[in-house]
Amino acid sequence: MRHLPSHELPIRDLKNAHPVPVPWRPIFVEIANAMSRPGASDLPRCVAPLSGTALARAKATIKAYGVNAVLVPPESWQSSCAQWMGDRWDVVVDLWAETGEPTDLVLAAQVRSEADMWKFEVTGVYVP
Repeated sequence: MRHLPSHELPIRDLKNAHPVPVPWRPIFVEIANAMSRPGASDLPRCVAPLSGTALARAKATIKAYGVNAVLVPPESWQSSCAQWMGDRWDVVVDLWAETGEPTDLVLAAQVRSEADMWKFEVTGVYVP
């Protein structure tokens, strides 16, 4: 894990959610992109592999919502958040339609620090 300026580090605060740390944001963009591609599920190595069922479920949720693909534009970070849970961060990222409009869909994940690396695990795509 590279050394980060304090304003970019994830915050361990059990009482309040905080913005998604800047270094994590490209990973969530890649996850959303992978979920929007037909078939392929290329995810960064730091992301736990999604089972075929989990990936199919996420893609089905996106399609059922009525969009063909989801994006994580810069505007998404204004409302997305990370909450320290004592042993991990729970992260909720707001997803946007490929047309550039916000949706009600969120990408949920857990992030852990393991062996000096961030480990990401997608827990679902849903409408809260």
